[in-house]
Amino acid sequence: MYRRGAYLFVTCLLLLCSGMPGRVAAQPLLDQQGTSAVVATYYQILNAGLKSGDFSAMASVYAPDATLARSTPLGETITLHGLKAIIAYYHQTSLAMPAIQFVRDTWYQLSPTILLNYEHTVGGVLRVGARCSHLFVLENGRIKQLFWVAYFGGKR
Repeated sequence: MYRRGAYLFVTCLLLLCSGMPGRVAAQPLLDQQGTSAVVATYYQILNAGLKSGDFSAMASVYAPDATLARSTPLGETITLHGLKAIIAYYHQTSLAMPAIQFVRDTWYQLSPTILLNYEHTVGGVLRVGARCSHLFVLENGRIKQLFWVAYFGGKR
């Protein structure tokens, strides 16, 4: 079941990258503005919301008609459309996994509007921290699509 989520993520990544002009080499994002600033703000809002339960600030980084697709280690994929549904999902997640926090490990700018991020979780109720990847697709400076895959790889 885990493989289905991983296959979905890889397929989405390949489809997004195949539409890019010319040869694009993934480079670690160091000091670029725009996409990186939105994604950094997303993680600040996410971690603050996971502590407080308030995710209203997500409206500052998500497009109103955004889509969030989250695949779980069980092979399930949850797809949410629209800001209201996405914010409700984050709130539900904070109730299910209180005090969890996301730590960014590595990120790559795949295009001016696409960023791939790898992270792990700390704290909360999980016995083993999760490893995750987020693929952000921005449009007009906001998250238009987010593909989120969680998996458990054991110890870091």
